Amino acid sequence: MLLMAVGALVLVPASATAGPSAGKAVADDALARYTGPQKVKIEKRMSYFMICTEDCSLTVSSTLVVPGPDPPTLVDQKNFAANTKIEAFVIVKSRAGRNFLKANVGKSEIKSKISVVGINSGDTDTDKRTFKLKL
Repeated sequence: MLLMAVGALVLVPASATAGPSAGKAVADDALARYTGPQKVKIEKRMSYFMICTEDCSLTVSSTLVVPGPDPPTLVDQKNFAANTKIEAFVIVKSRAGRNFLKANVGKSEIKSKISVVGINSGDTDTDKRTFKLKL
C-alpha cells in the first residue's frame, strides 16, 4: 500500500500559543526544543510543535514510518522569531491511508529531526524525536 503524505512548517497564531514558554536555554536544547505530547492522534493533519529560543532558521524533516515501504521524508525550512510556537505537520490525504495507520497504530510512528541556526548568533542545534501514533 502506498501512503501519500505532505507536510510543512507554520507559525501558530499568538492566541494559540498557550502552554509552556521557551524558558531558560539548556545545553541540549540551546536554540530549539519540541513541546507538547509525544503521541500524535491519527487524523488527516497530524501536528507536533516546537519553539526556537532566539530568532532562527529552522529545518524540519518528518518521516512517517509504517509497515512496508515508507512514504518519502518531508523537509521544510523557514525563519522564525524568538519564542514563537511552531507547528510541523504531516497530512495523510486518503481515508484508506488513515485507516491503514489505525490498523497498524503500534507499528507506525513519525520520526522528526530539527536543525536550527541562530540568525543573530550563528549557533547551531539539532534535535530528534519519535512520535508514536494514537487512535
